[in-house]
Amino acid sequence: MKVTLATPETGRIHHYAAVVESPEIEWLGTILAPFSTASLERVQGIIISDEWYAPTRLAIAECKKRGIPVFHVIDGILEWRNLFENPRSTEAKNGSPLYQPVLADHTFCMGPIQKWQLEWLGNASIHATGLPRLDTIPVSHCRPRTVSNPPRLLVATANTPWFNAEQRQRFMAEFSRLVGLCLAGTSRPNPDFQCTWRVAQVAATSLGLVADSSGSAADALASCDALLTTPSSLAVEAMLMGVSTMLFDPFACPAFIPAAWNATSAETAFAQIPSLLRPAETRCRLQDSIRGLIAPTDRGATNRVRECILQVVRSGRVQPGEGAPAFSPASPLHDFKSKEFPPQFSPADVHGLLATLPSLDIKIAGQNERIEQLQRQLYTPNLKEGLRALARALWNTFRKPGK
Repeated sequence: MKVTLATPETGRIHHYAAVVESPEIEWLGTILAPFSTASLERVQGIIISDEWYAPTRLAIAECKKRGIPVFHVIDGILEWRNLFENPRSTEAKNGSPLYQPVLADHTFCMGPIQKWQLEWLGNASIHATGLPRLDTIPVSHCRPRTVSNPPRLLVATANTPWFNAEQRQRFMAEFSRLVGLCLAGTSRPNPDFQCTWRVAQVAATSLGLVADSSGSAADALASCDALLTTPSSLAVEAMLMGVSTMLFDPFACPAFIPAAWNATSAETAFAQIPSLLRPAETRCRLQDSIRGLIAPTDRGATNRVRECILQVVRSGRVQPGEGAPAFSPASPLHDFKSKEFPPQFSPADVHGLLATLPSLDIKIAGQNERIEQLQRQLYTPNLKEGLRALARALWNTFRKPGK
């Protein structure tokens, strides 16, 4: 028996496209709001990659009412500022904070470390399967590379380097100094290295850089000798490909991605570039060991996610097969079953999914419910209204003309 899956998403299907390409799955594609009994009639499960998107949250709420399981494929890394310093999470009007809690019944994450992080946030039913989109990346051991002469350093940033004006000022102050050091080092007659800039356009424009975003991230990594990047999923892809990787975080936040090279200032980052471009064997083996905790290297994430979905839909549970977790958080950040919860949300709100919706969508959902009530009243037979209609019909039939 085939399992029917659908999604409320439109532009993010690449995160799980390989999962639904199976003879055992009938893919219904995208189902758009409003979500109703009719639109969800054939759906046995929905799969998503972004829980914060408002229509997705509305779809999850409807699926919860109908007992339809929701499967979430995480789209990338977790990052401290995105979780705790992004207005999306810090302002109550935007709904509950990101991943606090996760809303899906089953969440598929990058690996053991990310599983531990999500459990630390207070969540359950987290599976360290790996991400299907990473299955396509060629896996290699970290080693000195000789792609170009002089060696090429790829300098990159996250797509969103900052979330407010204060963070922008802090980031640009430190990153501009790093750019200046790199430009000075590469402008000599016989430079030790050359730089390619794959940075967010807002940063490139401010610094007068020509950002090279052509081609895929995998292509850019294949043509460089080392990567220096702010915390982003690109760092994970680079480690999988065996590219020596330095994480540069001018905010000095807790590191959710461990790395063999780390820097929090322009000077410390620049000083490590020689060892990054010509890594010692010890550092290479350290990066490979760290990589195994971040993401699996067997390229089997797609099959693991698919098998879990099939088991849940067909039997209602997941057979044990992941083994003991690599980490076990002794004290989760939130206990969503307790009375202790961020003050702007009550436990009832969270479990009812009300708090997960931005305020505008709460109003829209309320108005839609009121409209449905009025429609039911309009089209449902009512004895009192029926007698009134009969009386009006009799009056119109037997009244004297002209009266």
